[in-house]
Amino acid sequence: MVTRISLLYRKEGMSLDAFRKHWREVHAPIASRMPGLRSYVQQDVTAVLGLLGGATSTAAQPDGIAELSFDNDEASKASLASPESREAVNDLSNFCRAISTFVVNVRRIV
Repeated sequence: MVTRISLLYRKEGMSLDAFRKHWREVHAPIASRMPGLRSYVQQDVTAVLGLLGGATSTAAQPDGIAELSFDNDEASKASLASPESREAVNDLSNFCRAISTFVVNVRRIV
């Protein structure tokens, strides 16, 4: 399983409620059509905990975290090349000012 985790930062001047509404009601149906997608999870960031030091500033705090999972790297890459993925990527600029994405191998402990 290959998972892409993205930190999403809302557009300047956009309220948090408007960001979340667009992400859930507009973007989620678009992204859900990506071929080979096994799981799509949206997480609203509600707090940042500074467990090993100071917490990050609210300006650096993402507004949401998205997890998209695929069977393997090939399926992930094929999905990224699809028209459905291009539509999802094009929509991001409607509600995000920046996104940081990480490709990870998930190791479930519990």
